[in-house]
Amino acid sequence: MTTEQLYKKADRADDVCDADIEKLDARTVIERTYEAWLDTYDHIHNTCQTTVPPEEPLYESACRIIRPYGKTITGALTEKDFEVMVKLADRECMMNATYMSAVLNETDARMLTLSAQHWEFQEHNLHCGTIGYRLKQGKVLKLLKGVHGEIGAHATGGAVISNDRSYRIGTEASDGIFINKGYATEMGTGAKGGVFLNLASGVLTDFGCEARGGIFLSTAANSAVGYGASPDCVFVFRDGPNADNRVEKQAAHMVGPEELAKDKELSDLMDIVEAAGNEGKYNKVKRIARVIDEHVRAKYGRKIA
Repeated sequence: MTTEQLYKKADRADDVCDADIEKLDARTVIERTYEAWLDTYDHIHNTCQTTVPPEEPLYESACRIIRPYGKTITGALTEKDFEVMVKLADRECMMNATYMSAVLNETDARMLTLSAQHWEFQEHNLHCGTIGYRLKQGKVLKLLKGVHGEIGAHATGGAVISNDRSYRIGTEASDGIFINKGYATEMGTGAKGGVFLNLASGVLTDFGCEARGGIFLSTAANSAVGYGASPDCVFVFRDGPNADNRVEKQAAHMVGPEELAKDKELSDLMDIVEAAGNEGKYNKVKRIARVIDEHVRAKYGRKIA
């Protein structure tokens, strides 16, 4: 069965409800579309030959189901809007985060804020699938304590703010703003663009590794900074890594603590972007990051030893 055939069999929007769209409230839309999507999940999962079903067809099926009802869901969403997942916890689903991503992207919702303290995310639901999958321009995803996993993969815009332990943030993103205030194993791996700001004291295993583009700023120590990154990337890090860990430093524009200590203008810009990141002012982060990008390219080129 082809992917397109899977999508067609998974498209269950007509079965969501028989009420007029205008008469539905947001909670009802989320509950009924989720129930319909669970049926497509079961079908795709049973059709696949893998333990974990592929994320892309599940995401696409969720988008098709939710899209007709998008204008009924507006403003800021929280985990309370997804309590249907707790009600139907007996129906095991490994990719609930993928469905939540589709709700954020395909409706008029502006922001999704999640905290695991409200409900039992720890045992199921958010740990599989990518929250913020293919995050779109204008969307904001804020993750508070207790929510962690794969975040913002393949994002094309928007903003992600992570306050807790994360596996990976912004993998293969093409645009967007990613602020890590917790701990992340990887950040910006394989990215094609975007702004990545690491404010955490935890050590990232990979920061901008194999990235094709993007601006990578860090106020904390990182190992494997920019391994395999292209010349289109810019890296500025205030603390660490040491010279041995500045891997393939000639492959990208890279400024470390030694250069930063001698460059007051750049140091001041890093202070501003750090403060903006800590305050959650993601648009300001993006503006200052662009100024930093221009400064580094103009002053340093690829000549940092």
